[in-house]
Amino acid sequence: MAVVMPFAVVLAAYAWIRRVKDDTGEQRRRLAGHGIAFLTGIVLCILPVTLYNASQGDTALISTNAGINMFIGTGDDYDRKVAIRPGFEWQEMGNMPIRAGYRKPTEQSTYFMYRSLDLILDDPVGYGVLLVKKFYLYVHGDEILRNQEIYPFRHYSPLLSLLLWKRGIAFPYGLLAPLGLIGLIMIIRNRERGAYPLILFIISHIAVLLLFFIAARYRMNVLPFLIMCATYAVLKIVGLIHDRNNRALIGYGVVLCGLLVISNWRVGAMSDVFNADAYYNLGVGHMKEGSPEAIDLYRQAISLDPDYPEANSNLGAMLDQRGNHEEAILCFMKVLDAYPDDIETNINYGNALFNTDDIQGARRQFMKVLDLDPDNELALNNLRIVESRLSSMSGDTLQHKEPGKEPFPFASPRSEAVRLINRSSVLLAEEKYDEAAEMLRTAIRYDDSFPQAYNNLGIALAELGDEEGAIQAFSRALELDPSNSSAKSNLNRMKEELMSDELGELGIDE
Repeated sequence: MAVVMPFAVVLAAYAWIRRVKDDTGEQRRRLAGHGIAFLTGIVLCILPVTLYNASQGDTALISTNAGINMFIGTGDDYDRKVAIRPGFEWQEMGNMPIRAGYRKPTEQSTYFMYRSLDLILDDPVGYGVLLVKKFYLYVHGDEILRNQEIYPFRHYSPLLSLLLWKRGIAFPYGLLAPLGLIGLIMIIRNRERGAYPLILFIISHIAVLLLFFIAARYRMNVLPFLIMCATYAVLKIVGLIHDRNNRALIGYGVVLCGLLVISNWRVGAMSDVFNADAYYNLGVGHMKEGSPEAIDLYRQAISLDPDYPEANSNLGAMLDQRGNHEEAILCFMKVLDAYPDDIETNINYGNALFNTDDIQGARRQFMKVLDLDPDNELALNNLRIVESRLSSMSGDTLQHKEPGKEPFPFASPRSEAVRLINRSSVLLAEEKYDEAAEMLRTAIRYDDSFPQAYNNLGIALAELGDEEGAIQAFSRALELDPSNSSAKSNLNRMKEELMSDELGELGIDE
């Protein structure tokens, strides 16, 4: 819908020009009625989407993918960006505006648009050459894949095998594009006034696609109208033959032959094999069903694209589940070579190391995850399991080092503080207040920026009878986070209890 919207502006401009030229009041009223009906139809189509976007806290009219699509279709790295598929690399690109501080989808789309404009202004000549290239790709007969190859599907559909083929001419676009362009030329030359909206739609839609990028499925909106123009061209050519208008036939024939050559130049062969994305998507489907066939499908995807991160990640997860931990580790390492900070892969890698009894290696991975995401519950839970195993192996329950002495292995001070704070919560629940207090003091020495550490310490000290220490701890928690309702409630309760005790000592009832 979004890529069709510019045609509404073009059509409105065309209707206004018609209105200015038309002196008949009745024609103007009719045109105004048509315009109101047209506008109402557009509003009714997009209003639910716009209202939904508003309810989510954004002001997008329809969608917010125009910016990133324009960025993909701009710059001298056009081919590389168009080849990016949803997954690790796509997420890296999509996070660019987030890293720049833009959170709302509309802001992120605007960010990409400004990046695109910068690329255009930096190299306007190169952008002009790119537009020519994209127009050539648009009229070319080869069906450019987006997420997966289309030609192998011919083997599963007799109808598709008739409608999609390459035999010197790449059908359908290798034939319809040249004939359609000839038809457009003929319509304009013959001043077929009633066909102007059709022409405007084709031109405006192609212009919009040239701002973005070219792929087979994005050309489908124009195809029905291109068929109309191609049919018009065929009928007119038959008429020229009937009228023996050889001069016009030769002229159109030369143009048509030239366009046929351009549209079918090096169209290549029809692939009989699906691309890596297709096998990966099939693998995902089988994986959701718990079918082991997913493993073979992921292997096929990797055979076509050895560095395919999503396929390697999923294959590693399935191999690890089925006991092939060593090969799973190789899969995860391949992903982490390209994306060392990917949370899920680091956790899966840690699990695989744990399954091979590399407990310290697993511990290192979970600590790394906590460096990246201190609140990651899965990493914290897995780390507790690892700590339990290490404890049973060494007889040392805590195995932590004091700050300023020997550094804690494989952990940053911040992630170690998070680990200790979480462990203290368990100790508090078990009413082991002395151990919890000591653990929290250690956590604070590692990193004193966590209000939860001071709040938990206050709770432990209060239970141990150290009211003054508890009040100081709760007060510090509120200094770090004034909105911390738990610390605020605990502090008020401690002050009330302390005041009550003082009054009682003086023999005064509250």
